[in-house]
Formats: sequence, C-alpha cells, structure tokens
Amino acid sequence: MPAVMRFLFEERDARDLAAMRITLGLLLLAWWLALWPDLTLWFSDRGPVDTELLDTNWSIYRSHFLDGLSDGQLQAVHVAGLVAILAFTVGFGTPLMNIVIVFLLAAYWHRSPWIQNGGDRLLRIFTFYMLFTDSGRAWSVDARLRGATDATAPVFSMRLIQLQLIVMYTYTGIAKCSGFTWLDGSAIYYSLSDIGYSRFPALTDAILPLKPVRAVLALLTWITLVWEVFFAPLVIWRRTRMATLIVGVLVHVGIFGLLAVGIFSWSTLWGYLAFLPSGWAVRLVDGVKARLRGPQTA
Repeated sequence: MPAVMRFLFEERDARDLAAMRITLGLLLLAWWLALWPDLTLWFSDRGPVDTELLDTNWSIYRSHFLDGLSDGQLQAVHVAGLVAILAFTVGFGTPLMNIVIVFLLAAYWHRSPWIQNGGDRLLRIFTFYMLFTDSGRAWSVDARLRGATDATAPVFSMRLIQLQLIVMYTYTGIAKCSGFTWLDGSAIYYSLSDIGYSRFPALTDAILPLKPVRAVLALLTWITLVWEVFFAPLVIWRRTRMATLIVGVLVHVGIFGLLAVGIFSWSTLWGYLAFLPSGWAVRLVDGVKARLRGPQTA
C-alpha cells in the first residue's frame, strides 16, 4: 500500500474511535440540552429570525426543514434529535444515527445561524467527519449485537479531524499577525476588557490595570501567537506533539475559564483526541480500573 494511502486508511484500535464517539456524544448532548429552554425563540417562526431574511441575506441554498413548524412539532424534532444523540453515544445504529445528527445540526444552523459561533461550527464539522469511519465497531451496542471483539478501524476520520485543527490554528495564527494587538501583546488584555466576553468582569476590571498583570498577559499573548503559527510542525513532529497539545489544553481551559465563548473550548479539545497514540483509550480505562481496584496484595 502506498505511504499516503497507509497514512490515511491504516487500521488502529477501534476503541480509540469508540472513545471519541462517546465523548462527542456527551458534547452533543450538552449542546442539545442547552438549546431547549430557548428552542421556540430561536428556531420557530414566532422568533426574531425571519426565514425570508435568511433566504435573501444569508443563503438561498439553506435547508428549510424547520421552517413553518409549530411549537409542538419543533419540540418533537428536538426530542427525536435527543434520541439520536443518545443512540449514537451508546453505539446503537451508529452510522444511521450519525447521519441523522449531522442532518439536524445543519438544519438548526440553517434556521438560526446568527446565534451560533465557532464552537458550534466545529461540533458540526467534527460530527460530519465521524461519518467516514464506523465508530460503532467497539464499545457499542452494535458491536455487542454482532458479537465483535478487539476490532480495528481505519484512521481516516481522525486524519480529517487532525487536518481541521492544523488548518484552523495555522490560518488564525497567520491572520493574527496581520493586525497589531497580537504583535504588541495587548490582544488578551482587550479580550478580557470586553464586557461581552469577560466571564468575570468585576474581577478583570479590578486586576487589568495592574502593570504585572498586563506584563503577564502580554507574554501569554505572544506565546499563544507563536504556538498557533507553528502548531502544524510542532504537532506533526512526535517529539513536540504532546507538549504542543498540553499547551493547547492550557490555552483552551483558560479561554473557557475567563471568556464566555460557548462550547468552543470543549469542541476544540475534543479534536485533540485524534492526535493521541493508538490504544490510548484502553490504556486509560485499564488505568482507571486499576486505581479503583486499589493495591493488590500478594
């Protein structure tokens, strides 16, 4: 097999992909439940998002699946989506449930695009990429019904997820270099100063004027910029891959802790699972089991 094809389609432990399916399902579940309180406000014809406005000023090619639904019908669709997400998470009818979820995510986006952000977009993209490999080969109801054990799965979906993150970071890093706030070290300071994004405005307003704090924020700004610009070579090279991912975890946990950016941090960090070495999921589970059992006596 040519090297490129082997890189794209080589087999690895299917439990890695199964762990990604389960954690993605939990992310989707959290996102789906968060929509419920304002479901009719943002996705029904009684809300402020006019369908004619979408057709003329957003896209004439958008999905009209949710247009004209009554409140009860919209609630029924949301319940059906919840069932599909739960089935996908436990791996029941996995490929079909994956298709249903992608369809619904696209329909919700097309009905009310302006309330969604980059994190929602990543969630849709990653769920779409999971279509390209059957993530129900292990740790699933499907595998149990087939009697399958110790299955392997192609890495293609993981390669797409890896590529998505590499392109995202490289593009945004280069784009930031064209401005001045990232180059002069003030970008994070201004982000925390924005009351629309700051999670704790009272706290940040109190500490941001302090010179030591501004110096630390400038250093963090430059570190983040360099990390994004050079993410591709750093994550591709095995010797620097884990350190690069650890920096990313710190960056996104910090973003979530300080800025109100929705599900963006968790959607991005979920994609990091695609960079972990083969067999990481079963090693993690075995490690947890060993800790729960405690020390073994001879």
